[in-house]
Amino acid sequence: MEVEQTIHATVHEDGLRIDRLMCLRFPVLGREDWQDRIRTGQVLLEGRTVRPSAKVKSGSQIVFRYERRPEPEVNRAIEVLWEDHESMVIHKPANLPVHPSGIYFENTLTTILRSMFPDHTPLLVHRLDRETSGLLLLAKTKESASRLQKQFLSSTITKEYLVLVEGQFPDSLDARGFLGPAGSEVKKRMKFARVEFPGSVSSHTGFSLVGQGQIDSGSCISLIRAILHTGRMHQIRATLCSLGFPVVGDRLYGVDETMYLRFVRGEESSTDRELLRMDRTALHSARLIFESGGKTIQVDSNPPQDFVDVMRQFGLSVSKEG
Repeated sequence: MEVEQTIHATVHEDGLRIDRLMCLRFPVLGREDWQDRIRTGQVLLEGRTVRPSAKVKSGSQIVFRYERRPEPEVNRAIEVLWEDHESMVIHKPANLPVHPSGIYFENTLTTILRSMFPDHTPLLVHRLDRETSGLLLLAKTKESASRLQKQFLSSTITKEYLVLVEGQFPDSLDARGFLGPAGSEVKKRMKFARVEFPGSVSSHTGFSLVGQGQIDSGSCISLIRAILHTGRMHQIRATLCSLGFPVVGDRLYGVDETMYLRFVRGEESSTDRELLRMDRTALHSARLIFESGGKTIQVDSNPPQDFVDVMRQFGLSVSKEG
């Protein structure tokens, strides 16, 4: 099905070539791909066919057409682990986006929740990436949503994740610094640094080692626990990548930064898949501690089978996860 989308150039994009703007906004396609689409009239600037070198102005209207692929199937195995009259905690499986984005419109957590709770659909107060499994906190009313959001903003909610990373991780590591644009070909890629840099925001994550394992080839992975003190986009993954410990299965922040572009272009190789070790990011939301109904609540979740399988491959005992 052909879909038409309209965007407008921002103040910061004033003077950019249109092929450059489209590449920055939609890095799923390379610059040459966008140039081909512009030349063939699939991208219009102010209603007109233009050359790839045409400059845009702030507020310029850009209309482009593309074929919407069939929406991929997702894992719908949502489980309610705890609830009271104010809130609930669910287990979100991996391969389930929380909100509509990209090629996902109907196959999302928000849509599934509406069908599960048609009369009083719970409200999301935070989110997890599509590939991340584990605990997600929901509010049953607008009032409880407001109270929970204040807990997130004041960092009084404890969020702990289990993560599998490449390499020998130290016993503990306090990553206090800044997150901002990595300057990569992939616009959404971030980087972590100890000192502030243009476009960066403060970031703080505490890491502790749970266990390490090796296989005959000498490859080593570490199971670590991450505690978020701030809630930035891609905080755990970008921080660990910048520190030299890429997350297992991570195409965007993994062992090869060109892997993500090959994946979105349908060019992922068998070598890429071997390097990934698993088919999604090895990140699991394992513990939430928060206040609801005047009580302190703690909910824990063990990682799913695909996560455990990689642990066993490296001789890591499942019992070490706690």
